Amino acid sequence: MPKVSIIGCGWLGLPLSQSLKKSYEVECFSKENTKDNSLFWQAKTLIIAINTKNNYISTLKKIIQLTPLDTNIILMSSTSVYKEFNCEVDEDTKITDIKLQREAELLLQNSKKNTLVLRLGGLMGEDRISGKWKNISTFSDGEVNYIHRDDVISIVKNLIGSDIRNGIYN
Repeated sequence: MPKVSIIGCGWLGLPLSQSLKKSYEVECFSKENTKDNSLFWQAKTLIIAINTKNNYISTLKKIIQLTPLDTNIILMSSTSVYKEFNCEVDEDTKITDIKLQREAELLLQNSKKNTLVLRLGGLMGEDRISGKWKNISTFSDGEVNYIHRDDVISIVKNLIGSDIRNGIYN
């Protein structure tokens, strides 16, 4: 059975690991738990589902050091990389305002040949409900595009089972 490791067993990572366990051998660790456990790091696929707080870039650098070159990496990123634009964008849009999330994407893409970047919109599902917040029009960032957690899980499962090993997907 193929092995999948997940760093970030939170709101997305934990249900993702539970769903993947039906078809894969799965281990899930928090980013604070990135110890040198060689079995964890030898997984065919490594999913990174951590937030950008608390030494995000240094955590990713540590992950890069611990994973073999041919590991398939899936990074949960964000459509917030497009904040500089006030128009329609896609995966080919040239981002010039490099913030933390884009820096992380570039770091992984330049370090690992098999890196898939999933730029997710606002995550919703279970306890995160889009209508929960009032005065949505007052958000300083403007409108929000949502994606349901179950859809993200389905997308990840399909990507793991496919021949797609690199690229950026909104």
